[in-house]
Amino acid sequence: MFSKLKRSRYYSTYILSLMIAIGIATAYIHQLALLFGAGAFIYGAYATLIKRNRNGEAHLYAAFIMASEVYLRMSHVGLPWEFGKITVSFLLLLGMVVEKQKRAIPLIFFLYLLMLLPGVFVPEWTDIMQFKSEFMFTFLGQVVLVISVFYFYKRTMTLEQWVKVGQMILWGVVLTSALLFVKTPDYATIHYGGGSNFAASGGFGPNQLVAILGMGIMLLGYFLLINKRLLTWKWLEIVLLFLFTYQGLFTFSRGGLFSAVIALSVAVIAIYIAEPKRASRLLRINPLKIFLLIVVLGVAYTQANRITGGALEKRYTNVDEYGQKIKKDYSTNRITIVQDDLHTFSENLFTGAGIGGGRAYRAQNTGISAAHVEFSRMLAEHGILGLFALAILLFYPVFMFFKIKNTFSRFTMVVFVLYGLLTMSHNALRLAMPSFLYGLGFVMILVENKSSRLRKGNVG
Repeated sequence: MFSKLKRSRYYSTYILSLMIAIGIATAYIHQLALLFGAGAFIYGAYATLIKRNRNGEAHLYAAFIMASEVYLRMSHVGLPWEFGKITVSFLLLLGMVVEKQKRAIPLIFFLYLLMLLPGVFVPEWTDIMQFKSEFMFTFLGQVVLVISVFYFYKRTMTLEQWVKVGQMILWGVVLTSALLFVKTPDYATIHYGGGSNFAASGGFGPNQLVAILGMGIMLLGYFLLINKRLLTWKWLEIVLLFLFTYQGLFTFSRGGLFSAVIALSVAVIAIYIAEPKRASRLLRINPLKIFLLIVVLGVAYTQANRITGGALEKRYTNVDEYGQKIKKDYSTNRITIVQDDLHTFSENLFTGAGIGGGRAYRAQNTGISAAHVEFSRMLAEHGILGLFALAILLFYPVFMFFKIKNTFSRFTMVVFVLYGLLTMSHNALRLAMPSFLYGLGFVMILVENKSSRLRKGNVG
């Protein structure tokens, strides 16, 4: 019966409905998140082991857990805070170990990790719990990134397999959105100031929440651009796009929404410059489709701005909540944080301050101890080796863009890698998501040629 259901053209609609129901129910029965999160990990590991990752079980369940990470954190059910990073790393490693086909890994990312490793041992750790806390919060995201790159590098997927990955990510975002829908009070009753709004974020951190919603917007926009459906009907995807945007706007956290728009826009521009003829065949940008998207997003913004009494417009135009003056820093103190990190880098040029070492200076200068910009944190806490590692992180995708010969894979890499990097620029590596998406960008998509044979997204 289940296999018959999976073959149904309405299967994705059934799963979407199930995710919505579970997300809403979790607001009242929190332990559902525990069962769902732990169950997804245990079954994902079991399926990966039994089937030897034949159907990509490792990355499918890792994708779902990655996208559900904020949902699990919002539920407060006792799972480790870094459950997402730990389980995503484990599943991808397990998949690489058990699968029959062994793949080449980019050794430059092994060097990347080695460059960052000394930063773990620079501080003189006297408290094992403090070491564990700093390692899990600060360094584990880098480990996830390297494992993700190792796993996805030149891993081939058919379009059907690629759509399944997109669906697994979408289910996690839908879970989060549904839970947020119930946990958020009536938007009209919330007070909106000049900063991110925790009440409109269901009481959770707005930056992390919008990073996930922004990923949902990026994902839906990407599949709309390549004219591939994640759901039975395209209008459902438009509804979800509206919902994610609408919810994201009310949080007053801008990073995730800007990241989605920038990643998609840069990818379209880059692929049209690099391969204009092939880009036109791949994207098939319809003026009516673009107009419809602008209308949908415009309605979301206009309605949200009306409900907030114009506070949303002030937030996005960088006017303070009284409407009297322009705030100096559009980045919400992130420029100051970068300056603090650069100061720490200059004082610890060779060894860096070690993981967590930049926290004290940031706390003293800005009152914000946690890292928000991963790139400057790498400099502050890893020194000159962090600078070399940062060069690999930023420029290796550029190298691969020119090396890849397949238009589909090129476009995919720009969208996913860039969204991951942009998230690191405002949310550091608090979530497994930016690390996972960065690695995911290195997949090779199998596309059909005119004679209907599959050909690989070759690299030169």
